[in-house]
Amino acid sequence: MLENLILGQEAAVRLPEIPGEGGFFSLAKIIVMLVFIFLWAPPAGWCARDAKRLSINQFMWGCVILSGGVLGWFFWFFVPIYAVGLLFNILLAFGVIVAYAVYRDTLVNDDERILKPSNLLAAIKGESAGASFEVVEKVRLANSAGREPKIPEDPEEQKYYQAFQDLMFDVLWRRAEELFVQPAGETMKILFRIDGVIAEYGHWDRALGQSVIQYVKTICGLDVNEHRQPQKSKLMAQQVHVDRKVTLDIETAGSRAGEKLVIRIRAEEAKFTVTDIGFSDEQIAKVQSSIDAKKGLVLISGMGHAGLTSTIYAIGRSMDAFVQNIHSVETKPLMELDNITQNIYEAGSDKSFARYLQTISRREPDILLVDPCKDAETAKMIVQLVSGKNKKVFTTLHATNTLTALGRMMKWNESPEQVADTVLAVMFQRLVRKLCPACREAYKPNPETLRKMNLSSRENVTFYRPPSQQMVDKKGNPIVCATCQGSGYVGRTAVFETMFIDDNLREAIRSGEGRAIKSAARKSGLKYWDESALEKVLAGITSVQEIIRVSKEAQMAIKKD
Repeated sequence: MLENLILGQEAAVRLPEIPGEGGFFSLAKIIVMLVFIFLWAPPAGWCARDAKRLSINQFMWGCVILSGGVLGWFFWFFVPIYAVGLLFNILLAFGVIVAYAVYRDTLVNDDERILKPSNLLAAIKGESAGASFEVVEKVRLANSAGREPKIPEDPEEQKYYQAFQDLMFDVLWRRAEELFVQPAGETMKILFRIDGVIAEYGHWDRALGQSVIQYVKTICGLDVNEHRQPQKSKLMAQQVHVDRKVTLDIETAGSRAGEKLVIRIRAEEAKFTVTDIGFSDEQIAKVQSSIDAKKGLVLISGMGHAGLTSTIYAIGRSMDAFVQNIHSVETKPLMELDNITQNIYEAGSDKSFARYLQTISRREPDILLVDPCKDAETAKMIVQLVSGKNKKVFTTLHATNTLTALGRMMKWNESPEQVADTVLAVMFQRLVRKLCPACREAYKPNPETLRKMNLSSRENVTFYRPPSQQMVDKKGNPIVCATCQGSGYVGRTAVFETMFIDDNLREAIRSGEGRAIKSAARKSGLKYWDESALEKVLAGITSVQEIIRVSKEAQMAIKKD
């Protein structure tokens, strides 16, 4: 009996057997855990990239997803029951990923929603959500250092690359001079300015538009984290298989609605001289005489987007910059001018524009190109430079015609005599679109139209206009004109109203009498803008419809002033 009691006590205090080698670990469970880690990592990484692309709070969602993963593995390790720990891991680690997917799907269009079965399947296969596309370089791009951005390897980034490539191809093919990508509600509106007329090109999903802007900022070397302050850069662009390079002036800026992108296209062929910009044969001889004068003041006037800077540049290029010392004083330079010293006035500086002009004049330039003359102080400084220092000055100013431009200069200077002694010529201009020579359509205007234009006495008058009907081939398929891309117009030209100061007109200016000035100007050969525009219509350069459009826009602008 005692023996049995001893044996019972030994059994009661017997320790568990020590497991054999590897007994504390389950290879199967470790493999399951590794599989779940590999399953969790790709969607977690996708969430981070997607949050950056959609401009969602990347830091917050990154912390949430990482915390969910860490807590999930923690519960899996420390919950005694393996299956319960696995369940906690799935709920925490993968639950936050699903939560992010649900949230981001509320911000995008239906075809971009990741929880849509077709898109989810595409994402699992490693494809981009949405329709498939081919990555094709259509436009070669290069930064200021000549480096060309590479085609991205990431499928999502390829989508933004291709969207920008397709957009820039259309911009260059349609001859647009400006591109606008701007937020409009849940979308990004795309606008082209072609030959001075803004047209809506289409819309992008808001997320796609923001991602493309981020891509453009990346290849331009701009700060991708700055979404409010304006940023500027340049790119060189050339269509593949097309021997024509252009400069892209890139600008991004924030607004209340979101970040926007503006691209201005500068072509090499835009470097015109005075013979290229629209002066008639009668006008060009007198313009050249004003350019050749040793001293004096030439006023170049117009309203917004009238091409005043292009005109003053054309005049600068028409002078011998090797013989003469030419300086420009500008606020917003359009492009670089060969052999002309460009002086850029920085807005907000302690010195006024007029005082800055005075500083430049001390460098003894022969000719000054001043763009623009905005106030009385500048106007007085210009007249002083011409009369006191025998300088030659060309300046731009805002006005609605030549007479108002002259009147504004007289008012600012408070001395009609000084203005009369310095002014050589006054110009006023508006831009009109030129008819496409390949598809323009001739027609005979009705007698009422001729009567309104004082052309009743003329015989066999022919006007031109864009095609009134869609051109088709033999099978009835529409044909798009390869020259104008179906717009009916190619390029723009200036229509000038010019007033050249002769002795009689100079005496009238000295008197300061508006009626006397107007009468003397007409006697000296002044043709109003409408009369010069009609000559362009009769020559087949532009259409009556275009003149009416430009005139209406000008009247609306005058009312706003």
